Amino acid sequence: MKDTRVGVGKVANAVSMLWRERSVRRVLLVCPAIFLGAGLSSLAAIMSARAEENTEAQGVSQGSIATHPYVDVSEGPSPGYSQAVDNATEGRFKAFGWRVRSGDEQSYGVDYAFAQPSENGAPARFKVKIPATGYYTIYARWPARAGNNAATRFGVSTTSGVRWTEVNEQKDGGMWVRLGAYEMEAGDSYAVRVAGAARTDGQMVADAVMVLSGEQANPEEAAGEEATGGQIRAAGRRATGRDVVRVARRHIGTRYVASPPHRCRAYRS
Repeated sequence: MKDTRVGVGKVANAVSMLWRERSVRRVLLVCPAIFLGAGLSSLAAIMSARAEENTEAQGVSQGSIATHPYVDVSEGPSPGYSQAVDNATEGRFKAFGWRVRSGDEQSYGVDYAFAQPSENGAPARFKVKIPATGYYTIYARWPARAGNNAATRFGVSTTSGVRWTEVNEQKDGGMWVRLGAYEMEAGDSYAVRVAGAARTDGQMVADAVMVLSGEQANPEEAAGEEATGGQIRAAGRRATGRDVVRVARRHIGTRYVASPPHRCRAYRS
């Protein structure tokens, strides 16, 4: 009887050891699978975030872009003021030696002026009216073509002299592209020009410019997005990460001052 009990005990111990070994094997097999799954999930999340960042970055070209700039009625030295000048606007455009091309649906009006860069080339000039001295935002428009210049220079006459900025006219055709906000003197003069020379090859285009009173943000973003109670809302829907990035870009280079709940203003000493 004793031998029988001893035999049964050995069998029980053997079964117990076998069960523990199998449990350990299951754990060893399951744990790597869990860790591997978590790692793949994290990697996928990171790749997705990077892809979204790259998509957002690729959509950025130059300045703020809009199809229909608008004027905030409370902005600038001449609230509500705007003026668009086309290359065909009578008495408001001069471009000695520049040629005219028509038939492009991206142009503002029926045609636009263009020229090849030349060391002694004359600039194309737009005559704009500034009602009162103060800050105005200047937009430019052109039809995009592969043969256009990627570094066309626009100059704006300000209270401290002419300020120049470069734009890539191979992109953003048929859109209003923000050149910047400038302090300009009151008057009616040829205050916006397109240089006759450039540092790269390709034809330079002078199609149309627009003046808006004040330091306008990206018009369509400002019209569709607002900050309320520290939260950004976009056109009545829940804001996405891209909405936050677009709003934040408007404040790049802005020194912090207590501005909420009002629109953030550029700091001036």
